[in-house]
Amino acid sequence: MNSRKNAMIFRDTQRRCGSHPTLRDAVRRSREHTVLVLEGDALPGHAREQRRRAPAHVFVSGKRSLSAAAAYRDKRVCVLNLAAPYKPCAGIFDCNTQEEVLCRCTTLYPCLDTPAMRAGFYTPHSRKMDPMNNDDCIYTPEVMVFRSDGPAQELLPEREWFTWIS
Repeated sequence: MNSRKNAMIFRDTQRRCGSHPTLRDAVRRSREHTVLVLEGDALPGHAREQRRRAPAHVFVSGKRSLSAAAAYRDKRVCVLNLAAPYKPCAGIFDCNTQEEVLCRCTTLYPCLDTPAMRAGFYTPHSRKMDPMNNDDCIYTPEVMVFRSDGPAQELLPEREWFTWIS
C-alpha cells in the first residue's frame, strides 16, 4: 500500500475515533485504563490480580496480528504491539510495520498520542537515543478493532468490531 493511501486511511481512522460514539467510548475507556510500566516498576495492583486468575495460553500464528486476534474474539485476547520507542506509530504513512497497521485499524493511536505517554515514554526514549531501549511498556486495554489488517485495511461491518484484552 502506498503512503498516500496509508495517510488517507489513518486520517479516516482518526476522524471515526473522534466522531463515532462506539469508537469514542472505546478510546475513552482505553485511555482511562492505560498504564505506563517503566523498567523496574512493580506491576500495578490490577495486573498482579489478573495474572493470578488462570494460566495464559500463548498461540503463535502466521496470521497478521488483528486477523489472529479476531480468530479468538470470544476469549480474552492480548495483542503485542511491536512499538516505536520515539513517537507513537513512527512513520505511519511510510510503510506497513505492525504498529502502523494497528494504529490505522484500531482505536490504539489516540491512546498512545497523549501528553502523559509523550512525557513518560516517548520523550525519554527520544532523549536517550539508545537503539537497545529497555523494558518500558504501555498497557492499553480495550482497544477496538474496526478495520481489517489485510492489504486494503477495509472498514469492517460494525457487527464484526471487537476489542482486545480488558
